[in-house]
Amino acid sequence: MFKKIILGVIIMFSQIAQASITLIDNTPIKFGQLMPKTGQCYIKYDKLSSGIIEGSQAAICTEKVGQAGTFVLLTGPGQDVSFTVTTPIPQSSDILNLVDFRIEGVAYNDMGTQRLVLADNPVTINSGNSGRITVDLGGLLNVKGNLSFNNQYRLTYKILY
Repeated sequence: MFKKIILGVIIMFSQIAQASITLIDNTPIKFGQLMPKTGQCYIKYDKLSSGIIEGSQAAICTEKVGQAGTFVLLTGPGQDVSFTVTTPIPQSSDILNLVDFRIEGVAYNDMGTQRLVLADNPVTINSGNSGRITVDLGGLLNVKGNLSFNNQYRLTYKILY
């Protein structure tokens, strides 16, 4: 028996005065099926690793390929854009203290500029020549207690911009 944990995205707007920004190409992070025990899974956010799920000795991953998350922010060329990805929280209160997810990723533009993305840490990056900022997300999922069999769990994070 396996458990599924699927991460979803809720998009919120912040009150920061910025040029018009549009969110496109939003792909959620997916871990797939997990072993029914406590442990960890890690999804690499860089495209070179193809979203490979890794784990330690306490690995609970059952699949070798997960899905790193990606979103794109579009604005005018040469604009400084600030955004924050919030700490993911479970949608169900019964797993609130059983699961945490430490999100990490990278934001980059067409000029080769990169910025590290960590939950709750504001990121500012220039939109480059194209006006396009791509953000790839992954991170460490830590299951600290027993979850119910054959259920889907959803963790939600917000993108504030």
